[in-house]
Amino acid sequence: MAGVATFAGCGITLGTQGNFTLTAAATGLTTATSPGLTVAGNASKLVYTIQPSGGTHGVAFGTQPVVDVEDSSGDIVTTSTAAVTLAITGGTGTGGAVLSCTSDPVAASGGVAPFAGCSINLAGAGYTLSATGTGVTAATSVAFTET
Repeated sequence: MAGVATFAGCGITLGTQGNFTLTAAATGLTTATSPGLTVAGNASKLVYTIQPSGGTHGVAFGTQPVVDVEDSSGDIVTTSTAAVTLAITGGTGTGGAVLSCTSDPVAASGGVAPFAGCSINLAGAGYTLSATGTGVTAATSVAFTET
């Protein structure tokens, strides 16, 4: 219709994930390629994209942690609203320490769970934070110190 080709019923097989482009070709015409598109798989793991930083105990970390919900290929699952929970990893830091955040758990938005106001009440070295969620592999932060 007036030089426009319309396609219906196109799709990508479920379970296929990665980065794709579409190519349109016709005899005697220049080939056209679509902008890239990413197809994410199911949520499978949590990943720290911003690690928590140490600081003074009882004071909010200078750098607050951000955790992404990713598929097995490492793509952010932008449809995920999974609840991500942070906790001090057992056996790290000082026994009896308590982690406090403005909100915990945090519901991911667009597959990203940004935490705010996180602090630990006791000084200690070697603290790590575990990020957990239902049905996904947990993530552990880098070690840090609270003075």
